[in-house]
Amino acid sequence: MRFDPVSKSNPRAWLRATIGLVIVTGLVVVGLLVHSIWGSATLSYTITDDTVGIRYGPTFARIPRSQITDVRIHDELTGARRHFGTAITGLYQGAWSFRETGRITLYATDLDRLVVIEAEGRQWGISPADPEGFMQVLMSGGTGTFEPVRRASTPGLLALSLLPVAAIALSLMVIYPFLSVAGKVFYELDADALVIHGGNRRVKIPYATVTGVEVKNPVGRPWRIFGVSLPGLYWGDFSWRGAGPSLKMYATSLRPLVVVSCGKRTYGISPKDPDEFVAELKRRLGARR
Repeated sequence: MRFDPVSKSNPRAWLRATIGLVIVTGLVVVGLLVHSIWGSATLSYTITDDTVGIRYGPTFARIPRSQITDVRIHDELTGARRHFGTAITGLYQGAWSFRETGRITLYATDLDRLVVIEAEGRQWGISPADPEGFMQVLMSGGTGTFEPVRRASTPGLLALSLLPVAAIALSLMVIYPFLSVAGKVFYELDADALVIHGGNRRVKIPYATVTGVEVKNPVGRPWRIFGVSLPGLYWGDFSWRGAGPSLKMYATSLRPLVVVSCGKRTYGISPKDPDEFVAELKRRLGARR
């Protein structure tokens, strides 16, 4: 005898939205890491007749020489605080602040000897491999290109870039199987067991193991241990004191919930007509006893 579940929302839409959010978030993180790898590999400082230029990946920051009011070298900086940007060994980029400088924009690979340039009320921090040579050329009105201090930052960035890729893959592996569940759930009372359909494997609860069945409206919400908890689909292992111990949920709605007790294990399901379902299940249980 078949019983369809309560159908209040479209769980597949929620699952697809979740997958989409995971993918988009992961791609944004990967994009930021690729930008950092590109920036680290191409970072250089150029002094022309008119500007101090900073090459960082696809971007090129220009500081007009006519607006530069101060240039100095800081051998020790304290109280480093990153507001946003990159902070790994061999690459410090973005908006930072130090006790000695206040807020500053970094394009540096090393903080031991930082060249700080002030212009138009802003500060830039760079790390040329030859800071004294950079200062001399800038102050004398000369031109030239200067490489930064080189530290091995690329391997670390490459390793970090693999983390969101792995997170996306793992999330898809966990979430995707539940797409096949959504929309396929129904409950069957056959000759000797309650059978729950929808997953890759049917869940079979023999009548001989059932110790109780009732309709409940437990307060609060279940705590997901493993599985999916989305509007229209609650599938997997949960903790919910109001429902029962060691709770397995195979439901499309939280209330009313048909709770099937099997000793120390509890099953929560959501047939469309819970009273009819419970009456029929009790009739079959009584017929076997």
